[in-house]
Amino acid sequence: MSNDNTEKSLRGKSGQENLGEIVDSLKRKNYITNYEEDYRKGYTMHDEKQFHYQYMVEFADKECWILQSTTSVRSDRMNIHQWNSEHLKIINTNIKKSYIITPNALSEREQKNVNAYKKKIRQKQMYSSIDDILNQSELYTKVEKHALELADNKGRFYAKAGNNFEEWLVEILNNKENYIKWKNDDTLLTGYMFNYFVTIVNKIGLMKQTVIGMNATTNIPRLESHGMPKTDLLLTVSTFEGLKNFTFSCKRCTLDRVAVHEYSAKQFVEVLDIKEKDLIDAIYNFQSAGNKKNMKPEFVDVMNEKMKLYNNCLAKWVFSGTGNEIQRAKFLITYKSEEEEFALYEVGEYIAKLENNNVNGTFGTLFSWTYPSHGKGHRIQLKSRII
Repeated sequence: MSNDNTEKSLRGKSGQENLGEIVDSLKRKNYITNYEEDYRKGYTMHDEKQFHYQYMVEFADKECWILQSTTSVRSDRMNIHQWNSEHLKIINTNIKKSYIITPNALSEREQKNVNAYKKKIRQKQMYSSIDDILNQSELYTKVEKHALELADNKGRFYAKAGNNFEEWLVEILNNKENYIKWKNDDTLLTGYMFNYFVTIVNKIGLMKQTVIGMNATTNIPRLESHGMPKTDLLLTVSTFEGLKNFTFSCKRCTLDRVAVHEYSAKQFVEVLDIKEKDLIDAIYNFQSAGNKKNMKPEFVDVMNEKMKLYNNCLAKWVFSGTGNEIQRAKFLITYKSEEEEFALYEVGEYIAKLENNNVNGTFGTLFSWTYPSHGKGHRIQLKSRII
């Protein structure tokens, strides 16, 4: 029994530490304005530290949430959290939400307990001062959504969220606990969104017996043209056979279609090695017109007839890019924030998935053709379905 309690204590400590890393990450990204660890309050004339939650986070509008990590949802333990939550909300009226946070990877038994208690809260089967039970990534997404609601400039926020998604992946891949848990099958460590870490290392085919270290970065050198490479994330893995590099393009979306490509007509012609003069002229006409409707009809006919012949080359350029090995993306990571769906594909696999799902774009390609903001007449923008 003593050994069992020790293991529970170690798992609990791991869960709390990883919650702390998430909260610190949210602060660095300015999704929250402040946070307090080991949050304790009490009533005047009584013990002023009587009620306790592990973290209190504060948003720009002064709304506060309290967060408590757990690796096991049991009624006796939850009653304590309910008690503390009830009174902390009374004492600090800025506290609007109270959440219990679990690791992303739980045993089947523990996940069953979580789901049962969560159902009681969500379906109002019980009185609860706790608003919900969330796993680590659900907390991250919920905080991000609330920060978006408060943002003055939604467009700028979405752009920042895209960059933050890449940094989030770096945090997951560089988390030492994730590496140790995976490498040693350590059941006492909870991990930092560990299921995403496992999805990535399994997809790229890493063998834990041969891996001796790994490092992820978003610091990718620009192309010779000074343009941005398609690689958003580089993972370098140290093995007994030497270093291996894995390159990823990262697409986080809230809409059905997202911008995936933006170049001039000249670059379209050069990279796709287009020789037909009528197709070259048609591409330049599209750039000037900005959309299919405003093109000259004869050029629309040319694009419809000939652009589909370049569809595969275009798709590879869109998702993989050009440049050296580091600058070309081999894998595509997608994250639908509304559905909280995380997926990882090889670029060729994703192109085939789009084709098999009968995705129809403009001119017989997989993409919708348009122009970027303030870029009409100078650049062509392509948008893609994220599936």
